Amino acid sequence: MLEIIFLLNLITYLNACADGPLGMSNGEIKDWQISASSTYPSMWDPDCHEKFSRLYVENGKAWCAKHRSDAEWLQIDLGVSAKITGVIIQGRTGKQEWVTSFMISFSTDAFQWQYITDKYGNQKVFQGNFDDHSIKHNYFDQSINARFIKFHTLQWYKHPSMRVEILGCQECKQLLGMPPYGRIKASSSLALRNKQSCQPNDGYLLSNKGWCPRKRNINDQWLELDIGHPTLVTGVVTKGKGDTNKNHWVTKYKLSFSNDSVVWTYYKDANHLEPKIFGGNADKQMERTHFLNNPFWGRFIRFHPIEWNEQIGLRAGAFGCPYTAPCQPGYFRVNENSNCIENLAFQKEAWANERKTDEKRSNRNSLKTRSFISLIQEGHPSLAVDGIDENSLHKCAIMDNYYSERPTLVINLGRMATIGGVVLKTWQGKGQDSNFAYRDYMYGLDRFSVFVDKKPITSQKNLEQNSTGNATIDNETKSKSNSQKIRLNESNLCNFVTRNNYAIFAPQIHLQCIKPLTGRYVYIQADGRSNRWSRLFSAVLCEVQVYEL
Repeated sequence: MLEIIFLLNLITYLNACADGPLGMSNGEIKDWQISASSTYPSMWDPDCHEKFSRLYVENGKAWCAKHRSDAEWLQIDLGVSAKITGVIIQGRTGKQEWVTSFMISFSTDAFQWQYITDKYGNQKVFQGNFDDHSIKHNYFDQSINARFIKFHTLQWYKHPSMRVEILGCQECKQLLGMPPYGRIKASSSLALRNKQSCQPNDGYLLSNKGWCPRKRNINDQWLELDIGHPTLVTGVVTKGKGDTNKNHWVTKYKLSFSNDSVVWTYYKDANHLEPKIFGGNADKQMERTHFLNNPFWGRFIRFHPIEWNEQIGLRAGAFGCPYTAPCQPGYFRVNENSNCIENLAFQKEAWANERKTDEKRSNRNSLKTRSFISLIQEGHPSLAVDGIDENSLHKCAIMDNYYSERPTLVINLGRMATIGGVVLKTWQGKGQDSNFAYRDYMYGLDRFSVFVDKKPITSQKNLEQNSTGNATIDNETKSKSNSQKIRLNESNLCNFVTRNNYAIFAPQIHLQCIKPLTGRYVYIQADGRSNRWSRLFSAVLCEVQVYEL
């Protein structure tokens, strides 16, 4: 089956334009293509320069504006126009300097500029960093076509200093599984002390550090790349451990791959019975690339060191054809040109606090009759996480405030995750009838709010209990959440959208969390208009998609 998928999509891949880093991190964008409104004089601080504005550049270096002003900007010339889908920013590690909010403008000729706007048509303010070393990824609601892009600093901590990367269209041969689309883990790693390296995240190819296992000289250690969505892998590349005076690198390794992280297959060349042994590095900085004679289809890739110099030290990456076909079930795109990412809400357990088994609901002669005929029929909360991208009313989850003042959809993700954002697919009037008219629906709905919590909230008492929450939701808990008003803590608010400029009725609403939130339960809470003669309202969600930070 996988071979059939490969053959059907190979021609598309070879000519694809897919999302990825555009060259700040890997040096494809040259120093002369980077400029700024001002830069802190090198005679005062030699580590402040436009050329140091690259993501993952060594610690202590970054672009630093000369003035602490919201009129400062950093400009990148991509050389040719590109389709840009997002940006990544990072502070000045070790100096406690970072940008906390910024705006972005773009141009095709460096003369006529326009700002990226939000869902209300205003210049969009992007959330920056929370410390000087973590990376912060910001999606664009819609991709843009531009050659020049400017980062305008608005607020900062201590001093406006930043390192950046731009995400957008790339050639077919690109690095796969880089942040934020991929994940990385390992068989083991040293305990984190004094901000030393050797952690799995240090094993990214573009890192200036490196991964090393806890059991340093034992075979059967591995570094695993999760590239985010199964795709065609055409090559691999490795480097040694870069942040030590010692010579640690891998000289030979094997490669295995998987689509589910359960069943693994070692890579073999054609007509070979034994797994291929790849030649590794000869020093710790030079890259060693292997293009595969037999490209394989997979999501998870493991590097198994078998020989090394002194001790295992590894940075690794994979090349491949970006996945440009429609996302497979359980994956989605935030916008039309971003990569497919995992939907954490796909076919997960979902319920609503307003749901009742009371048969009297089916006898109500009102606008809301249609959504209460039966839990098995139309409007069940599970329709919001079934993975079917259909906005007809009978395929959507429907809630109302007949029994609960603030109807809330609850989704159990099944595991703890740090949530990056939520995408809501909304009803556009398809399937309306005399009992449920789109016009009346628009009159009543005022706001959607998204919350993330570690436990299921059923009452104020539960809210005040401290729990890390990995409990299974039983029928009794569901019953309590159905019969009690859900009270959510504002500190757990991911984001919200209102009816201002009819933003809440857009076909797709992207709500990126304003701060990192870790939890197992996602809540989408609806509010109605308070200044309308009828206080009854309905909330319709055709699909809810959740992605990890």
